[in-house]
Amino acid sequence: STLSEYNDESFGYNFNNNLLYRHSFNKKGRTISFNSRTGINESDSDNDLLALNQYYEETGDVNDTVNQLTDAYSKGYSLAAELMYTEPISDFGQMYVRYRPSYSTNYSLSETYNYDYDYDTYSIFDTILSSEYNNDYFTNHLGTGLRFNTGKMNLMAGVAVQRADLISNPVFPETMDIEKKFTNILPDAMLRITFSRSSNLRAHYRSNTQAPSLSQLQNVVDNSNPLSMTAGNPNLKQSYSHTVMTRYQLSNIMRSKFMYILVYLRNTSDYISSATYTAARDTLIGEGIVLNRGSQLTIPVNVDGYWNARLFFTLGLPIEKIKSNLNFNTGITYSR
Repeated sequence: STLSEYNDESFGYNFNNNLLYRHSFNKKGRTISFNSRTGINESDSDNDLLALNQYYEETGDVNDTVNQLTDAYSKGYSLAAELMYTEPISDFGQMYVRYRPSYSTNYSLSETYNYDYDYDTYSIFDTILSSEYNNDYFTNHLGTGLRFNTGKMNLMAGVAVQRADLISNPVFPETMDIEKKFTNILPDAMLRITFSRSSNLRAHYRSNTQAPSLSQLQNVVDNSNPLSMTAGNPNLKQSYSHTVMTRYQLSNIMRSKFMYILVYLRNTSDYISSATYTAARDTLIGEGIVLNRGSQLTIPVNVDGYWNARLFFTLGLPIEKIKSNLNFNTGITYSR
C-alpha cells in the first residue's frame, strides 16, 4: 500500500511556424516550391514527492519512505525543409521530384535531491535518479513520383528513400555515445474519384517512420509512483508504419440523404510499446534502486506485428412527416 503526495510547478512554451513559397513558370504545370518549418520548446519544472509505502512480508511488514525534490529542465528545436519541382509530361500529368531534410535536437537535465532530516532540507544529491541527456535526429528524404488529374480522377503515386541518423549522448549518470542509422523505402499513393457532384471516393496510402522520444531513450528510473516505476530504453529503434485509408461519401442535400463509409488500416514494425515486469521478490534494478516484491517496472520496447483497423459506416435518412432526420451509425475497431 502507498500514501503519496506529489506537487509540481512548471513553466514552458512551444513555438512553431511554417513558411511556403511557390512559383509557377510560364509553361503550365511547371512549378517550384520551398517549404520550411521550425519549432522551439523549453520547459522548467520543480516537483516534490512524499510517499509512505508499506510492504506486507511473511516475516513482517516493511515500511519505506520516499521524500525527494526534483529540478527538471528541457529544451529542443527542430528544422525541416522541402524543395519540390514539378514538370508537365502531358495535358493531364506531372512528374515531381522533392528533397526533404530535417534535424531536431533535444536536451534534458533532471536533478533529484533526497531530504536530509538532520538539516531539514533537500540537500542529498541522488545520482541514480538524476540524469543529463542530449539527443539528435537527422533525416534526408529524396523522392519522385507522378500526378494525373483528369478532372474526375486525381491520382498521385511516388516513392522515396530516407536515411535517418539517431545520435544519443547520455552525459550523466554515465557517459556514452549511441549512434543508429536507418535506411527505409517510403512509398505513397493517393486516389480521388469524383463520380458526381454528390458522390466521391478517396483512397490514400502512406508509409512513415517515427523516432523514439528523448524520455523513451533515457535509461533513468522514475520513482514518482514507487509501486509502479518507469524507465527508458537506450536500445530503442525507430518505428516503420504503413497506413491505408479509404472513404466513400454519397450525399443528396436537397433530399437530406447521406451515406459515409470509412476503412482504415495501419501496420507498424518495431512499434514502440511498453513491457511491464512485476517483481516476484525484492529485486535490484539499478545501483541503489530496489523494486520491492509486488511492485512493477515499465519500460518501452520495440515489438513487431502491430495492427490497427477501423471500419465506420453512417447513413442519414429524412423523416418527412415530422421534418426530422434519422441517422444510423456503426463501426468496428480492431487492435493488436
